[in-house]
Amino acid sequence: MFRLIIHGGVGHWDRYADKKGPLLQEYANAGRVAYTSTKDPIQSVLAAIQSMEKDALFNAGYGSAINAEGEVECDASIMVWSKDGIRTGAVSGLKGILHPILTAFYVMDKTGHVLLTGQGAQKFAKLCGQDIVDLRSEARLAEWKKYSDMILAGEKTPYDQEFLMSIVKNRVGTVGAVATDGKIIVAGTSTGGIPMKLPGRVGDSAIIGAGTLATKHVGVSCTGTGEYCIALRAASRIEHYLQTMELEAAVERVVQDVTENYEPDSLGIITLRLDGTYASKHNSDGFVVGLADEDSVRFLQL
Repeated sequence: MFRLIIHGGVGHWDRYADKKGPLLQEYANAGRVAYTSTKDPIQSVLAAIQSMEKDALFNAGYGSAINAEGEVECDASIMVWSKDGIRTGAVSGLKGILHPILTAFYVMDKTGHVLLTGQGAQKFAKLCGQDIVDLRSEARLAEWKKYSDMILAGEKTPYDQEFLMSIVKNRVGTVGAVATDGKIIVAGTSTGGIPMKLPGRVGDSAIIGAGTLATKHVGVSCTGTGEYCIALRAASRIEHYLQTMELEAAVERVVQDVTENYEPDSLGIITLRLDGTYASKHNSDGFVVGLADEDSVRFLQL
């Protein structure tokens, strides 16, 4: 038994009506093919996320959001549960690396650490053979210039929370995947964060239990406003609710918690259990999800 669920972030997906279905099926298929050749759910999650990190449409890897100083700082994490225990790896503030999810995997696989950040994360990525590249796409640079001009003109400041949230609501983005073969659960998430964020800002995609989780009970990947997911421990909150609820109800409850405590248009979640049961919910205008089994892939528009 094998199942993979992936997401391409919450946001205004109507602009990409012709692309979203084929792309999510293509990238879910990348994960399916990786599993077929390796029989390893870890490789399935890595393949699916890396395929999206290469696509400038998504806010991860190439085409990531640009911060207030014109740089890209990426966050990513991966978590694995098996009967042998739990393994995790994460990076934050990672600059110039096309596949932050792979760096997070190397942290898990090659070190005794859980999280590397900033220059240390970049040096480690280089030691692992990853090249330094420019992650800024033309579209992201144009977006950054527009918002920078507003700041230079004195219309906005990079500290203005309302300004930052208005930018966030116009994006699509963070990517994630969860896979199982009935024996282990693997979850991963990768993002460029919020456009025009202050340098050094870290979102939930780097935080185990906030944006990513894998336990014997459930695998989770979140997308949306990272500050809310961190404050409410969104991914871990789902596992807590599973003590008294079915999976779909638990996920819906967490989405309600974020909406009630903060605001709508701020969260999307995918989940998967060892038996292949899955659920995905959001409170946004759109959320794109792909699903793969050993013999098929399909697009779920939510």
